[in-house]
Amino acid sequence: HRLSQIASGMYEGAHRKVAEFIGARGGVLVFTKNTTEGINTVASGLGWQKGDRVITTVLEHHSNLLPWLRLRERGVEVEIIKPDGDGILDPADFETAITDKTRLVAITHASNVIGTIQPVREISKICKEKGVLILLDGAQSVPHIRIDVKDLEVDFLCFSGHKMLGPTGTGVLWMRDPQIEPLFLGGG
Repeated sequence: HRLSQIASGMYEGAHRKVAEFIGARGGVLVFTKNTTEGINTVASGLGWQKGDRVITTVLEHHSNLLPWLRLRERGVEVEIIKPDGDGILDPADFETAITDKTRLVAITHASNVIGTIQPVREISKICKEKGVLILLDGAQSVPHIRIDVKDLEVDFLCFSGHKMLGPTGTGVLWMRDPQIEPLFLGGG
């Protein structure tokens, strides 16, 4: 009926606006309740196997650390990279750490504690060269820095609405290629 069509149009329009905001000219954008849910959706949906590897860093908010550490229970190895004395990650450390078993690199764009901006383009370039997915926690950067997922070459971007004057309970998971298994089935 008419109200359903109006609501659907507004919902689709919101998706378009958010996609434009992050430079997403493709991929799939999913509304979540926050950054944590987006990251957990990826962590739970990639079909991990014993022996797979994830690389993350000591700079991560628990939202982008604990889901990966939990994968250890399934036999996934988690390597944690440390920044330099100024809190900046060295892309060479990722090049060294990535092996043929590495499936994903999960990093923050901007630290929620020290505010450092990480060299995402350089790290994502290494990931692409080695065939490894990269997830970017944009909770702190998306509200303050112009983001273009095509330019950053990330596979997943997660962020929250409440960090940018939106309501609590809103977030986004953008995926370049929706290769994760959905957590919930049914509905539309």
